[in-house]
Amino acid sequence: MRLTRLFKVAAIGTMAAALIGTPVGSAFAGTKNGVLTVSPTQVPAGSPSQLQLTYTTGGGGGVKCILFTIPKAFTNVTAEPTPVSPTTGWTGADFGKDADGNWVVSLSGGPAIGTGLSGSMKVDVTAPNVTGTYILSATSYTSVDCTKPVNNSTDTTTVQAVPSGGPTLNPTSTTIVCNSGTPVVGVADPCTVTVTDTSGSPTNPTGPVDVEIGSGDGALSGSTCDTPTASGTDSATCSVTYTGSSIGSKILTATYGGDSGHSGSSGSFALTVQAAAAAPGVFRPDLLIKGMGTHAHYIGEGIFTGSGTHQRIHQFVRQGGNTTAWVKIENDGKNRDTIAVGGRTDQAGFKATYWFKKLNISRQVAHHGYNFSLARGAERVIRVVVHAFPAAEVGKERTWQIIGRSLGNPLKRDVVKFATTIR
Repeated sequence: MRLTRLFKVAAIGTMAAALIGTPVGSAFAGTKNGVLTVSPTQVPAGSPSQLQLTYTTGGGGGVKCILFTIPKAFTNVTAEPTPVSPTTGWTGADFGKDADGNWVVSLSGGPAIGTGLSGSMKVDVTAPNVTGTYILSATSYTSVDCTKPVNNSTDTTTVQAVPSGGPTLNPTSTTIVCNSGTPVVGVADPCTVTVTDTSGSPTNPTGPVDVEIGSGDGALSGSTCDTPTASGTDSATCSVTYTGSSIGSKILTATYGGDSGHSGSSGSFALTVQAAAAAPGVFRPDLLIKGMGTHAHYIGEGIFTGSGTHQRIHQFVRQGGNTTAWVKIENDGKNRDTIAVGGRTDQAGFKATYWFKKLNISRQVAHHGYNFSLARGAERVIRVVVHAFPAAEVGKERTWQIIGRSLGNPLKRDVVKFATTIR
């Protein structure tokens, strides 16, 4: 066990104090920017079992470590070193115990897990002697050593310890699949949920399936999952419709709670919601650029290549000196639009700052973009100041690419370029 690293999971320990270790009556909802599932959802009290823990990433991706926390009421907790997924470059391990005595196991490695993809591992346990429902949690990290947590990435799920002398429940699997998988904002995407008895002597599962938006936004409607319909001799199906309200990655999760003859299970489906196609010219950001010369004038009017072609200026700068360009942001579309302006600040030997009037907007430009809300035909001007470090090598050249992106239609953007050379 890597006990020397336990102080790094203190945040999990703090949360676990409220969530983990004793039977509970209902599950904690979690933050839902990642989705944790466990199979099986019921284990015989006081008996050895194996849990398969699966974490599906939410927005952002880039996950290189997942820490799973198991209540201290479980004993003999041992992680299987070979993951279920990813199968290459990842390892399962015992991470030790957190500050509250709960078990922590890790799944870490590379390459990173992207948005909507899963990391899954098996853990051998002995179930608690006391029957009841127990909460497990998972948190994702962007570092292999599990020290850089992803914001709002913790999710929880439950497992039941049932009487060991009770009836044997048939295992199940639950899937949810949507027709498109890449729906357009505001357009309904029908989804089908299937619960299947995976035992050697299957029967039709009964009982409701809970469908929720595990990550992202949108709306669910038209669900028939309170009363799924039997299908064949081993499964039950129901339907629900998802409508996205913004572009990006979303995750739907279907959870079957089980019945008197079947254990519960859950499954997830990742969607990527696309922007609605806009009528020609409705959204059209236009960026123009000019330099410092006496006869300098804006170039790029009416050019919308998105690559900076024919919209590039070049200026020289001395070591320790500054050079300046001006960028005009125009809304040439037919409607009011918000145009997000983005670009880099630091490059080797140089540093750029972005100014709107007297306001330094560099941090916003370098991260998610500085937004200008512009009426049709309106414009704004920003100033880009590039500083060359005194020790920078003569002849070094760098180019700043400044992007203006329509939030009304993110597929529409314009680009200008500002090249500088030290002399």
